[in-house]
Amino acid sequence: AESHEETTVMFVYIDSFNEMLQEFGATRTIQWVNEVFGVMDEVVGSADGGNVTKVETFNNFYMTVCGLTGEASHADESVRVAIGVAVRASKVALPDGEHTTLKIGLNSGRLSSGVIGVQSPRFSIFGDTVNIASRMASSALVSTSSCLFVHVSESTTHLLSPSAWAFIRSFAAGLRLCKRGPVYLKGKGTRTTWQISGSDLHRVPHSLALLGRLELDTLAALRTHSFTHSLTHPFLQRVILPQTFSAILA
Repeated sequence: AESHEETTVMFVYIDSFNEMLQEFGATRTIQWVNEVFGVMDEVVGSADGGNVTKVETFNNFYMTVCGLTGEASHADESVRVAIGVAVRASKVALPDGEHTTLKIGLNSGRLSSGVIGVQSPRFSIFGDTVNIASRMASSALVSTSSCLFVHVSESTTHLLSPSAWAFIRSFAAGLRLCKRGPVYLKGKGTRTTWQISGSDLHRVPHSLALLGRLELDTLAALRTHSFTHSLTHPFLQRVILPQTFSAILA
């Protein structure tokens, strides 16, 4: 096993899993869950630098980690992925036609990783950081296609860079990061937690989940200029589709 001093773990629980299983059966539920996980895989796979690693899925949960190879920006990258997952996966239709709902939690700290098993070996991560990330997700408010919520631990919040704060506050269409207050985490007691929240998700383009850190810094700088001047910037001309200009710069 290897020890990692600074990492960020994301847990995502698909809400309504048991209800869908009982109402629509295993086959249809598995098809739906596979589609949701497929969207999450796309978000994780397109994350800047490829530093966010999918670790495991089981039934209705999806787990990632960032920082295993020493990335200082592990909290920033995980927050961007969490927002991308919340925006995109919530648009997948449930078997009953409604939108998928999620519970998402993030936590940062030290953990151990290694390959476990002989007959069917698999890579996994271990430690209190992982356990708290799971508790953050299970105690999160439900994120929907219209109201986004990502439950963030205090350790993750303290690691976020100015560019991550700027991204949350300025570019994800009304998202904000604020204290949620004392929250009871099963087996861990009451802790002060934070949450990213927003209710204007129709203005969040899918391209936001693909933006790298330098590109986000460029967008943050562009906020200080006029809309007309911004349209001439090569990054906007190269990456952002015309129909997303107003969504990002408004």
